[in-house]
Amino acid sequence: MAFTSTHLTPGLEDVAALLNMSGRTLKRKLLEEDCTFTELAQENKRLLAVLLLTGTSTSCQEIAYQLGYSIPSSFTHAFEQWTGISPREFRRRMRVSPGGEE
Repeated sequence: MAFTSTHLTPGLEDVAALLNMSGRTLKRKLLEEDCTFTELAQENKRLLAVLLLTGTSTSCQEIAYQLGYSIPSSFTHAFEQWTGISPREFRRRMRVSPGGEE
C-alpha cells in the first residue's frame, strides 16, 4: 500500500487502512490506551529525524520535507524542542569521534 503523501510519515487514515480499520476506530483505540495519533506521529518524526541526521548525508531541508514540514524552519524549531539543539548542531556532534576530534 502506498501512502497518500510523498512524506515518510503516514497520516492517520494511512495507518488505519494498514490496520484494516477506520480512522475513527484507530483514534478510539489509541484513546483507550491513553495516547493520540498526534503524539505517536511526533515521536515517529523525532526518531526518523535522528536516523536521517546520523545515517545519511541528506540535507536538513530535504529531511524537513521528507518528514512533512513545508517550511524547513518549522522542522528546525520542532527538532530544537525535542533535543534542545538544532539539527545541524546535532549532526555535527554526532560526527565528532569519541576522542573529541572530527
